[in-house]
Amino acid sequence: MEVTLTIVVELFNKEMAGTLEERTKISLFDGSNFNNWKFRIEILLEELELLELIDEPYSQKVKFLETDTADVKASKEADLEQLKKRDWKCRLQIVQRIADTHLEYVKDTGSAFEMWSTLLKTFERRGIARQLLIRKSLLTLKFVNIICEKSTFGRRIKEKKF
Repeated sequence: MEVTLTIVVELFNKEMAGTLEERTKISLFDGSNFNNWKFRIEILLEELELLELIDEPYSQKVKFLETDTADVKASKEADLEQLKKRDWKCRLQIVQRIADTHLEYVKDTGSAFEMWSTLLKTFERRGIARQLLIRKSLLTLKFVNIICEKSTFGRRIKEKKF
């Protein structure tokens, strides 16, 4: 009876591990549907207890004071090291869910907070000012007519500007 119970528990644990992986499967961010992708990432980070790391830099969560004793400083340094490890895990979760074509936006960031802030600044829709900027850039685009001709060796492209 005890052996059977152990096997059932092991099978349940394996099934739950697979389920966690399936639950956390989020499509790669490719520049579209940022708000939906952002919501999914926030839910994932909340489940993994990492959401607080995108709200403010982890280095600001631990305050060192001049009046701290050696034991208190050592404790705070240990806390900071734990936050650094959690920040790395948070960054990993975000990077694994960004398409290769968009990794350039976050490559040079040093923390999950910086990574998240960069993504928000770049892709989140922001009010009327952003809409006007987009409209202005669309109006200043030049139309280029591309004519394709078939040749025996492939395709040639000719451009005509209007």
